[in-house]
Amino acid sequence: MKTISFIFIFLISATLTSYAQSDPKKNVTIKNENNNTKRTTTSTPVFQPYHLKARQVFWNIKEPAKISKQSPNDINSNSNEPFADEIKNYLINQNLNINNKSTINKDGTGNWGNQNNSTYGNCLDILTGTIIGLEEAENNPKTVDLIFIAANGSFQIWSPDYARNEVAAEYTSRSVHESTSKWSDVNETLISETKLTSGQFEKIKTNAQMLSAVKSSNNYASSLTLFGNLEGKVFSVKVEHDNRSVYGLIRVVKHYGNEGSKGYLKIQIKSQGIINPATGEINVNSYIRQQL
Repeated sequence: MKTISFIFIFLISATLTSYAQSDPKKNVTIKNENNNTKRTTTSTPVFQPYHLKARQVFWNIKEPAKISKQSPNDINSNSNEPFADEIKNYLINQNLNINNKSTINKDGTGNWGNQNNSTYGNCLDILTGTIIGLEEAENNPKTVDLIFIAANGSFQIWSPDYARNEVAAEYTSRSVHESTSKWSDVNETLISETKLTSGQFEKIKTNAQMLSAVKSSNNYASSLTLFGNLEGKVFSVKVEHDNRSVYGLIRVVKHYGNEGSKGYLKIQIKSQGIINPATGEINVNSYIRQQL
């Protein structure tokens, strides 16, 4: 009797093991030594903050659906805009704070002004895509990763640390240098111009792909100086601090104006990331130091 029971249990165990190994839908979950955190082997999608904000501003269709008794999928279904479906269905359970709606475009891009722009700020948070002015940044300087400058026939992207501490920054834009000198703290961001094309940028879908692009980019520095129109350029960004680490890519979709009050960049951002697209939970790993 014991022999029969043992054989029966063995057969059941083998069957379950075989099923688990053959089921492609199951994710492998790994616990650390303290048994209190988990990670899965599935690919984590990159976070596109302007997709999320554009959905909030232009495609927030829950209320209209209630009023008209239409399905959300029926509303705007005749749109000829190729990005419409992707934007309006992006992380529907997640929201980000939007400080200035004018910086958000319907196609999932953002408007990043130069230091003289009268509408858009020149201080950028690479994780959330938030764009603010220098005075507003004084209240929360650690959220500023990059500063866009147009001066002396050039276009420059600075880390806040460079803006505050470098003599060259003072000569290039005294107003930016003086503003950042008042900040309680600054991020030491590193930026690099990549060799990625706009097409290659579009094909980056996961954190692994994005981090690989960031890692393979060369000549990181606290500032970049460029000449001519920046349209089509892709920049990689690293912010590595004990309490906040962020990695991302910025693509310049369109470059408007020069050094005046109308100068700005229309940009896309892909940053690390999203844990669960269904809930829209922001990836805590974006704030944990990782060695690249």
